[in-house]
Amino acid sequence: MRKASLAIFCFLFMTLLCVASGVRIVHFDNDDGLDHNIVTCIIQDREGYIWLSSRDGLSRYDGYSFVNYKAQPGDGCPLESNRIDQIWELPDNNILCMSGHRTLNLAGCKYYVFNRKTGKFEVYRGKSLPRGSYYVVDENVMRRISSLKEYEGLETRVMCEDRQGGYWVRTNRGIDRVTFVKEPLKNTKFSDFGEEVVRALHQDRAGRVWIADKNGFVRIVDRNLGNVRYLSADGRITPAAAVFGHNVYCIYEDCHGQIWLGTKPGGLFRLRRKGQGWVLDRYVSGGGKPFGINCNSVYAMAEDRYGRLWIGTYGGGLNVVERPEADMPHFINKDNVLSGYPRGALKVRCLMMTRSGVMLVGTGSGLYTCMIDGKPLRRLKFWRNVRNPHDPSSLSNNEVMALARDSRGRIYVATYGGGTNKILSRNLLSNNIRFKAYTTAQGLASDVNVSLAAWCGDKLWIVSEAGLTLFDTNRDIMINYMRGFFREGFAFMETMPLCLDNGYMLFGTTQGVFGFSPSDVGKSNFVPRIVFGCDDYVELPADKKNFTIEFSALDYNKNEDIWYAYRMDGVDGEWIYTKSHSVSYAGIPPGTHTFRVRSTNGDGIWTDNERTVTIHRTPELTETPLAWMLFGGALLAAMIIIYKVARYISRLRKEVNEITTVTNEKIEYLKNKVHELLTERRDMDVAEGEETAAETTDSLFRNKAMGFINDNIANSDLSIDDFCKAMGMSRTVLYVRVKKVFGSSPNNFIQEIRIKKALALMKDPGVSISEVAYKCGFSDPKYFSRCFKKTMGCSPTEYMKRGETAEP
Repeated sequence: MRKASLAIFCFLFMTLLCVASGVRIVHFDNDDGLDHNIVTCIIQDREGYIWLSSRDGLSRYDGYSFVNYKAQPGDGCPLESNRIDQIWELPDNNILCMSGHRTLNLAGCKYYVFNRKTGKFEVYRGKSLPRGSYYVVDENVMRRISSLKEYEGLETRVMCEDRQGGYWVRTNRGIDRVTFVKEPLKNTKFSDFGEEVVRALHQDRAGRVWIADKNGFVRIVDRNLGNVRYLSADGRITPAAAVFGHNVYCIYEDCHGQIWLGTKPGGLFRLRRKGQGWVLDRYVSGGGKPFGINCNSVYAMAEDRYGRLWIGTYGGGLNVVERPEADMPHFINKDNVLSGYPRGALKVRCLMMTRSGVMLVGTGSGLYTCMIDGKPLRRLKFWRNVRNPHDPSSLSNNEVMALARDSRGRIYVATYGGGTNKILSRNLLSNNIRFKAYTTAQGLASDVNVSLAAWCGDKLWIVSEAGLTLFDTNRDIMINYMRGFFREGFAFMETMPLCLDNGYMLFGTTQGVFGFSPSDVGKSNFVPRIVFGCDDYVELPADKKNFTIEFSALDYNKNEDIWYAYRMDGVDGEWIYTKSHSVSYAGIPPGTHTFRVRSTNGDGIWTDNERTVTIHRTPELTETPLAWMLFGGALLAAMIIIYKVARYISRLRKEVNEITTVTNEKIEYLKNKVHELLTERRDMDVAEGEETAAETTDSLFRNKAMGFINDNIANSDLSIDDFCKAMGMSRTVLYVRVKKVFGSSPNNFIQEIRIKKALALMKDPGVSISEVAYKCGFSDPKYFSRCFKKTMGCSPTEYMKRGETAEP
């Protein structure tokens, strides 16, 4: 059993809260930031702030904290004394302050203006003074307040009444805010035990309410929780107090009118009528029974459309009773017929049957589903859905606590730590059911949800350890009911809530049952004004990229913590929810941004009170478009320079390689020429037939060489090595053969062919020099021009102008 801490029902701000007899008193003193306990005047301005004057300056209260203003040494403040006796709000929203003892006449008083924009005091220069004096309270209200036991023996004075009906009362111990409120709802306790932990609730067909607690009592009461009777250990229902003797965790009435009670760890009990009385049967595990119940901790029960009773146990999984009305019912479970039951689904907490026959099983390790039809139980197949950390549409938490269905058939799953999930998929027989999670980010009081109950159509009560949440499933609106709605001193339990046939709700707590009718859950429609700790327009310098903004919803009747939703356009993608009333941003981008914030009121109701602040941050030089253009231009220029230098280096390398190649070819030619001269005499003896064969070989070589060059003439990367490979010979042999057949070196031969190709292309008057160069295998038009001029004696442009067609 998980018990909620009673501290969660205390105020989060440092005040003393007293609620008794429909009166709430909130106390403020020096420990809360009030500058002085002797307050001389209190007003509420047009925005909703509370202003207090005292013998030690001026204070402003926004519902969270006090801000104090007074003269400090050397600050230039014109105040002669920090004592302020009376304050008014001027038409320009500034605060007029009167300083001077009240026993003096007005002529002896001095007046100052507190400028709210500058936060400084100034000498009042106005020609007229506001009329009116201190707040005058109604005598009946004064008598009612002074008669409260909290003020017994104290001198009290009502200083102000705010616009929410709160009276600000001064005593010698500080300031109190007194409101006359609806008395909190009470829990109903039936015993004098220190704790009366209610664990099961049930309404039978006769309209009687069964209430079972962990002290071993099972009480049977009427709809008004009166006429208490008890279930005794032998099954009798008696008006005399009797102990059943077992901790009942769930109660179910089947279609035969039998009452089943699941206990922990006492097993399962059945109450069936016999004559005018009842017969009590008990079923426990053990004893070697092949078809006995396999676990003594029973948490949930449900009946299918075939009349079978399904029993969820915490440790043994599901047990099925095919004939619940039999004298000796058989329990089918994983230890007999259901041998294929998933081993991960042993800790069952809740069950639900849908109209289509699908059963949902909530366990400590996820949500399981199966189809309940007329097929043999041994063929039962289960699907499992668990949390996937990388899939936001998966189950938000594996520990399923409760299941509920609204009037439209939508199913909701409560989890312990992951909030409540709505099932989105129509197909429940799947391992990939899609869920939508509702957590504190959407307004839930807590993500630890222990139970669920449908109520009044499309509404859902969500029980958490912090309180209750009323969820309107049609509008996705959350309304929290926490402190102020019910008396403190108890925590809610995992008990399945009970909605009686008249709409009255019952919840199990650590101190009996807590109940209320629909008329008890009304909430305030007050719309608090949101105020900021800065102007509506904020100008940030270029070097300030971090910014903190404070805001407050001016609601002084805080029955619940006020929730805020904020978003900065261009920075935050979605609304962000928080209870904090300040937000810090780091690294704000330059430009104009709109900060938006809205809130709930003091009753936890979201209101239409959105307010905005415009924040403009001047960009630094490096963040301006001109700077980016300059940076981009410089980068582009650098890239162009690098590209041109690289091309120039590449061209020089190519020219050096060509010169080296020509030089090597000439050296090879000289070597071969010497060799030819030495062997010339021997070669003169070659037969005339052999000369004819050589001529034939030269002709084949010429055709093959010309074909290769023409096919690759546009390839600027063509090298002598490529030529050698194509002709199937070494560089030396190639040089000799080209020199013999064409009368030039291979390099010059390739260049001559390219120049001839260029001359042919230049006959077309529409062709450009660059186009000719690239088509002839020159990677650089400038290099082509130099080679052309070296061969033809003029540049390509001059050649085209003269229209010459001569070949080299």
